[in-house]
Amino acid sequence: MEAGGADVIELGVPFTDPIADGPTIQKANTVALQNQVTTSMCIDMVRQARAKGLKAPVILMGYYNPVLSYGEERLIKDSREAGVNGFIMVDLPPEEAVRFRNHCKQGGYGLYLDTWIEANYDQSFVRSLDRACYL
Repeated sequence: MEAGGADVIELGVPFTDPIADGPTIQKANTVALQNQVTTSMCIDMVRQARAKGLKAPVILMGYYNPVLSYGEERLIKDSREAGVNGFIMVDLPPEEAVRFRNHCKQGGYGLYLDTWIEANYDQSFVRSLDRACYL
């Protein structure tokens, strides 16, 4: 991907109920889970790619439930050690975003956190989410 010109690589972490995604990503989640792809395996894919010389930033993209299952602090530590540069969480509530963001900043990890904002979200919710992710 990097050799083909990718500036950033988004690696999806599979989840059983990817309701915020379209049919293609939903199918990809299903196939990944049928092949027993786990969060640990996704992190290890990044580690292996870094060992082979990958330089492009890698962002893990997915849902918050697998993060909770894996453990926030463990995920951040393992991701940082593997060479992950950040996260996109499509269903992260603002209250949880503050804690997760703080974990990302602890220890100088400097990991990036982003989340989706739908066009029909209430503006006060959008502002609270913005503050939670970027303060």
